[in-house]
Amino acid sequence: MLYRAISFNRKRVKSYTGESDYYFFEFGVPDIFELNEDEVDELMKYAIIFVEKDKLNKEEKTAKALNTF
Repeated sequence: MLYRAISFNRKRVKSYTGESDYYFFEFGVPDIFELNEDEVDELMKYAIIFVEKDKLNKEEKTAKALNTF
């Protein structure tokens, strides 16, 4: 399923890979499941972002996971 990013903003965040700017996205999800709000909250757990390797810094390239906050 594809999700549409409705908006995003950038914040400076400290994590174990150091302090850097993070983009925070708001996603729009089509209501194809006809779920109530509690069920939707349980539905989406992860968003996968694909990034070209040359765009990452050394710490990000060696991190086990980038969900750092």
